[in-house]
Amino acid sequence: MLPIRHLINKIKWDKREKPEEYKIYYFDRILNKLISIPYTKIKRLDG
Repeated sequence: MLPIRHLINKIKWDKREKPEEYKIYYFDRILNKLISIPYTKIKRLDG
């Protein structure tokens, strides 16, 4: 399995990919629900 950073960079740099077609999902344990973020809303990737 690839780290999420590798997948995000592939979407960003691979010319065959269309970033506007992707969403990132994560489970928020505080809100107890699945959160979705459009790839185009990601400003930077730290760490």
